[in-house]
Amino acid sequence: MSLNKLIASISIFGVLVLLVLLFTACNESKQPLSPVNEDQETQAQNPKAKAHSYQLDAGEDYRFFLVSPANNAWFELGNKFKWTKFDGPLPPYIFYRYNVTITGNGQEYHRYTDPYDRMETQITIDQGIAQGTFYWYVIAEYTAPGYGRLSEDTWYVKIYDARIKGPSSAVPRNNQEWHVNEYSGWGPYSYQWNVYNSIGQKVVGPLTTPVLSINQIPPVAYGGYYIDLYVTFLKGTEHRTRLVTLQ
Repeated sequence: MSLNKLIASISIFGVLVLLVLLFTACNESKQPLSPVNEDQETQAQNPKAKAHSYQLDAGEDYRFFLVSPANNAWFELGNKFKWTKFDGPLPPYIFYRYNVTITGNGQEYHRYTDPYDRMETQITIDQGIAQGTFYWYVIAEYTAPGYGRLSEDTWYVKIYDARIKGPSSAVPRNNQEWHVNEYSGWGPYSYQWNVYNSIGQKVVGPLTTPVLSINQIPPVAYGGYYIDLYVTFLKGTEHRTRLVTLQ
């Protein structure tokens, strides 16, 4: 073989190798990407899910939603949080209970419904919850530990408590008093207290002190009486009454 033919053969071989390499590279670039793990993606984008390390079921058939309190609404302690019913998947991921989570301001609270009761789609939020702005959501937990379904909504809520705190009976009179649990974020607070007897006659008021003391009620007042309060704070004016027994 002459030198020119040898060089030509080598050049053709080199071109063929280069074409093969290019074809392989193009084919690889067209291969579909590895499927994204939907649970991992959800957790990466959802700090709530990540914080609880839940493997979240993303099935469209199993969506459920928050009902009340509405997003960014005021909510007084002692009332109910509500959501729609969750119709969960078949085994092995069996519905267990609802986990109502209220979180914010470095605090987190969990309230749980009765096990296996899908119809229990509300829960009273009362004692042990601070006042302030939080966000809330619900997780339908499965019997498989660490697995659940997150509610479609995550809503903000402004929690307050304007209820009258104090005894329901001042018998005997031993320095009892009534007040409202103030929260600095909702202040300043102003008050108007009145006390009425069972036939609607006012015996005390109006008083504007933060605390109503038994010493401010005349000793002649006895029997069933109504403590009547108008308290004003950031939300507005709330009217509360409390039946007490005086002596």
